[in-house]
Amino acid sequence: MQQISQVVQDILNLTRYAASPFVLTGRPDSVRQWLSVLQERLNAILQRVDNALASFEETREGENDWTDEERVLSSEWVQRNFPNEADSVRAALRKAWVDGQRLCTR
Repeated sequence: MQQISQVVQDILNLTRYAASPFVLTGRPDSVRQWLSVLQERLNAILQRVDNALASFEETREGENDWTDEERVLSSEWVQRNFPNEADSVRAALRKAWVDGQRLCTR
């Protein structure tokens, strides 16, 4: 649920930015800058959604008892902190992350 709430919050912030009037400075690039920031925010949201969907698509051995949230959050954590590790190392890190989260909630 944390992943979904973050995406919804990002969309809300994007909507606020898009709906807020921007100040025309008289510079010819003020509209371009506003659109550029809007595009950056939208791309960040799309990347977050793509990463969440990718975490469901990968079938991983030993994850049968994981919740959808555990799959998404562990993948996000490993991707953010260990992007260059081998797949086997990343799988071990995801498992360690999930085990650690489960221990904290007990």
